[in-house]
Amino acid sequence: MLRKLNIEIPLLQAIKNIPKLNKLIKMLCLKILGRKKQYPKTIKVDGKLVDLLAGKLFLPKYKNPGSPVISVSIGNKDIHNVLVDLGAVINVMIVNTLKTLPLTCIQPTNTILKMADQPITKLGVIEDVAVMVESWEYLVDFLIMQPK
Repeated sequence: MLRKLNIEIPLLQAIKNIPKLNKLIKMLCLKILGRKKQYPKTIKVDGKLVDLLAGKLFLPKYKNPGSPVISVSIGNKDIHNVLVDLGAVINVMIVNTLKTLPLTCIQPTNTILKMADQPITKLGVIEDVAVMVESWEYLVDFLIMQPK
């Protein structure tokens, strides 16, 4: 009759109220935490790495790829040599570029952008501009700036 009896209680309550379970949980936790990693005693090293560490081999020096630039399309206007910064959090467009595009809905913004080398006058934000890069279309928000 007791074999078919099931009791559902929260785990924390079971740990507090059942001493054997409390000891078992503590023992398991201590075993897991106390386990140390065993590192191999010998490490095999490839011949090129040995030469590199000994100063006999030098890695090839690559040329600076320069600034990553691409061509994009906004509307039916192609813009070449657009600087790409994949680590940038904001997308900036200057007023001269904006004047050549069929975009007019500039919204005011409270965003403040401080540049290290020159003061910048912000004009606003244009949201959801469809930018084509090759065959891919992205919706991009631009902060419109006027450099001095």
